[in-house]
Order: sequence, then structure tokens, then C-alpha cells
Amino acid sequence: MYRVRELRLSKEIPQESRALSHAAVRSVRQNLFLAFVNNGIGVPIAAGLLYRVLGVQLSPVIAALAMSLSSVSVVSNALRLRRLKQEGVARTV
Repeated sequence: MYRVRELRLSKEIPQESRALSHAAVRSVRQNLFLAFVNNGIGVPIAAGLLYRVLGVQLSPVIAALAMSLSSVSVVSNALRLRRLKQEGVARTV
């Protein structure tokens, strides 16, 4: 009886590992995309691109808020892996 359960778990673990690794790679790609978009938009604005065109400068407080929101979006995207991992563990037990 014990060996049957061990065999069943050993077959399920690689599938869940593969799903978790695919989710991790997808999360890394999404985080890179979010960082590039945020920096691609935020850095030129912070450097004064809008000041030359529209005469508008970005406040340092707004720039700090944008950077913190970028960090929050990356961290929250990474924390989704924890939920996927917990769901996968619950299915095998």
C-alpha cells in the first residue's frame, strides 16, 4: 500500500515541477516587461522630455511614487507563484 502511494506521488511531482518552472519563467518575463515599460516611460519624463515639449516638469514625489509602484507590481507578480505552488501541493496531498 505504501509503495503504491509513493509511485503515484513520484509521477505527479515532475508534472508540477514543470508547471511551476514554466510559471516562474513566465513571471520573470512579465517582470522584465513591466520594468522596461516603466523605465522606458519614466526615465525620459524624469529627465525633462516633457519640459522641452510642454513645459511640464515631473515632481520628485511623483517620480518616487512611480518607482515604488513599479516595485510593487514586480513583487505582486512574483508572489503569484506562491499561490500556484500552494495549489499544486494541495492537489498532491
